[in-house]
Amino acid sequence: TSTGNLTEISSGIYILYVDFHNELSYIFWSDLTAGSISRIKYPSETAETETAEEIILTSPGPTGIAVDNLNNHLYWADMRNETIFRSNLDGSDTIVVLNDLDKPQDIELDLINGWMYFTNHTTIERCRFDGSNVETLISDIATTENLALAMTKDDLYFTAWNRGYIYRMTKHNVSSISLLHSSSPAYMMSIKIYKSNKLECSAYKTMLDVEVRSKDFTTEMSSNKPLSDDELQTGWYRVVSKNGDEMATSAPGLNHCGTTNPIWFSGALPSPGQTT
Repeated sequence: TSTGNLTEISSGIYILYVDFHNELSYIFWSDLTAGSISRIKYPSETAETETAEEIILTSPGPTGIAVDNLNNHLYWADMRNETIFRSNLDGSDTIVVLNDLDKPQDIELDLINGWMYFTNHTTIERCRFDGSNVETLISDIATTENLALAMTKDDLYFTAWNRGYIYRMTKHNVSSISLLHSSSPAYMMSIKIYKSNKLECSAYKTMLDVEVRSKDFTTEMSSNKPLSDDELQTGWYRVVSKNGDEMATSAPGLNHCGTTNPIWFSGALPSPGQTT
């Protein structure tokens, strides 16, 4: 950090891959030698209480992990099982997403566009969250293993660990690869891009199954209690509804959106990357 302050949260034998859940304040990590995936709530809910770490999964060779903070899922790779799995955040309900791989290492999720990026020995590939539509983006990067991934909205970063390189490419243009950093002979084992909690696009609360907030929902005063956002804590929220997730761009009318006098966005909604 800019202050240089370090806090030891946990210790392990061979920890390379870490991810976090902004909304729930959970840090997740894998320990290849111990064969485990653990989590800890940090910071703890109260200053006086120290939360203990908990092992949520055991596996022969866990490597990369990625948190889906929209659907509260954990994706993780096992290089010895040559498989990518998905589970709940507590390790329950584990399912296979992809198998018959070749030493999968790291995983990154593009939650906006629904893609999972992963390294498969010397290749970088992507697929949908259910394992369908597998595509090879980059093949034969001339490294042996331990390809690590990190991602921003537009760019994908990856390492060639035994060469000490960090590369960057545009997600939608594989020919745009450029060498960003070289630290040979040091090994580049893992990378992670940290997004500040002040960023509303990554640090928000999710409101699931709130179809009553859609513009076509009519509030019946005899059976529905009108919603009031005064009951919500101050912060950023993302609405997820089967009726659509976008704000209305015209006046919904009286007694719509689950309330009495709804609001709307005046004008066209911004496109991805556009500011208002």
